[in-house]
Amino acid sequence: MKILLAEDRASLRKALAETLARAGYSVIEAPDGAQASACVEEGGFDLALFDLKMPVRSGLELLKASRERWPLVPVILLTAYGSVEVAVSAMKEGAFDFLPKPVDPEHLLLVVGKALDSDRKERLREALESDLTRSPVFQEIVGKSPALREVQEQAARIAATDTTCLILGETGVGKELFAR
Repeated sequence: MKILLAEDRASLRKALAETLARAGYSVIEAPDGAQASACVEEGGFDLALFDLKMPVRSGLELLKASRERWPLVPVILLTAYGSVEVAVSAMKEGAFDFLPKPVDPEHLLLVVGKALDSDRKERLREALESDLTRSPVFQEIVGKSPALREVQEQAARIAATDTTCLILGETGVGKELFAR
């Protein structure tokens, strides 16, 4: 897993990078908002950690750019100038979390783990939805209710395995379509 780390204080950036590297993550370091912005454009990272106040581009600006370009990549903001208003603003813009400095290494790794786990679940959900909409069988099934979506997701998961499944239901509910 690759993490983009944008922090203008070199000593803190190195300490955070070491903590993440020891936990098995690959870290791309950016010393300011300009380099972080170039990294955001390029992509290729699974999570971003942005300092809120940096030269050239702020963490909030980077958050917006990252969410536009890579909407599924979680972003965590770091700041020594934390206020409730700024935290609320960051969360409204789509930040996964907002961590005050100094950052506790254990807490950082916990939040990073949760963000990456959340990201994996979101990508899996989108992949399943994409598979469902592309499947010619499911295109024959009429309806968009949450219950029907859930049944379609279950059917897609079962279809990917080599197992037997019993489909029950009243006449005309689409058992044959699901069986196909």
